[in-house]
This record gives sequence, C-alpha cells and structure tokens, in this order.
Amino acid sequence: MFRPILEKTIKYSQIKSICKHRKIKVICKQNKKQVIEMLVINEKFSTLVIDDKKVSLPIDTELKVHSHLNDVVNFSMNKLNKLLDDWCLLNDNGCSGGKMRENRGSAIENLVIEIIDEIANKTKINLTAKLGKFDKKNLILPHNIEISKLHQVDIHVYVDDKFIAVIECKSYLDHCYYVRACNDFELFKKFDYNVKSVIFVLEDSIDEKTKRFTDFLNNNVCDDIFYMLDGKRSSSKPIYKKEYKKQAKDEKILKFISFIFNLVSSTYVTGISKHLVNLN
Repeated sequence: MFRPILEKTIKYSQIKSICKHRKIKVICKQNKKQVIEMLVINEKFSTLVIDDKKVSLPIDTELKVHSHLNDVVNFSMNKLNKLLDDWCLLNDNGCSGGKMRENRGSAIENLVIEIIDEIANKTKINLTAKLGKFDKKNLILPHNIEISKLHQVDIHVYVDDKFIAVIECKSYLDHCYYVRACNDFELFKKFDYNVKSVIFVLEDSIDEKTKRFTDFLNNNVCDDIFYMLDGKRSSSKPIYKKEYKKQAKDEKILKFISFIFNLVSSTYVTGISKHLVNLN
C-alpha cells in the first residue's frame, strides 16, 4: 500500500461536513448505504473511522499517478522505439524468421513488464507484472477435484498481491490469435477469476466485422485491445525491415498506460467498498 504523508481521522459524526469540505464524492448509493471515493486532495492517504473500524482510504490515485504520466509515457516510447530499432538491426544481421518471431514475442512481453514496473517505481504503488509461464493458475473442476489444468496468459498483473488483470502480448493480431486469446480469457472467467482481460499488440491484422463476430461468440470477454502502431499489418512489408519500420505513437501508448492507472485506482476503490457507511 501507499505510505501516508499525512493521515487524517474523520469521525463518523463528521462524515457529511468533511465530505463537503474535502470534495469527497458519493459514487454509489444502494440499500441506504454509501461508498465513499476521495477526490482532489493533496495528501496521499486519509483514514475514515466507521463504526470504530479504521479504513485506510487511498486519496485520488489517478491524480497521484498523473504527476508522473509524462515521464512514464516518455520512458515507454523510448523503450518501444528501441525495440523496433533492435528488430531492424537483427534483420540486417541475417536473423532467421523463426528466431525473429521468438525474439519479437519475448521482447513485447518484456516491454509490457517494463512499462508496468516503471509505473510502480514512479508512483510507489505495489504494482507487479509477472510472466504467466512462471505464475500458472491451477484450474480445478468443481465436480471432480482430481481433474485440473495449469493455465496462464502472457502477463499477470497484481496490485497489493491481488490478481487484477491478464495481458496477452502480440506483434500483430489476426483472427486466429484473437480467438485463442479470447479462449484463454474465457477460461479464467469460467473459473471465477475476476480479472480484466486485454491485449497489447503492435499491429492490427483483423477485420473489424470478424472481430465483432468473435466478441459475440465469446461474450465480449476481451475488455480492450491496445494497438501501438498505425495502419494494418502487411506481411509483404514487415516492420522489422528499415524501409517499412513504423514509428510508435505516444497517444497510443498513453491509452495503455491510462488503462493501468485507472485499473489501479478502481481496485483500491473496490477494496474500500466493503466498508459501506450507513448514514441513517
């Protein structure tokens, strides 16, 4: 968790006035209970005292992160452009097609981990990305515990050791790759893993209508796809050849980084929601 710079104690009887003064917004009201989210406050932490129980409440994770947003975007852009340059160099040095494919797969996975690690380093959030092959989940049939399967996708993401997201990494995304990714995502959902499921990919190679049909068949299990490069992939113009190399776009990588930021923020708010305040 974050380390507090300044801790405030808000008594139960003061909740309404403090909410107004500190710009705390009520984001949910059901069954006469309310979930509290902290907004625009300079301290990193506050403490609500509710029914004699102290609740550690993160204050505006997004604002905290935004102060480092440009640094993370610049870091990520430099890493991605270097990756593209390295591929062109490998191609110039006669790297075989099989070796190139292997290198591209692992390089993109490492890039995603480096981006998430940089977010964690800048914000001091307990945010971790792990290679799925070293973090396999044991899926056990509920009606027959003797039958199980180890399962993973490319990247598993954790906040405060809570499993919150899976990320599939591709150099390009075509229909076959998308179906396979959706099947992997669906398997996690079937075994009650409440994780966000997204794809980080360099080039688009799937027809939009085909994608929508696949989404329908797979219950829209893929939450988002983050393309890093403009245009459709062309097998005759591979980006690892200098004459066809594409430049990374900061607005595209920003979209992925913002997803991670917002995911962290929503995870903290969800964690707090069990401490509902009955104001009546």
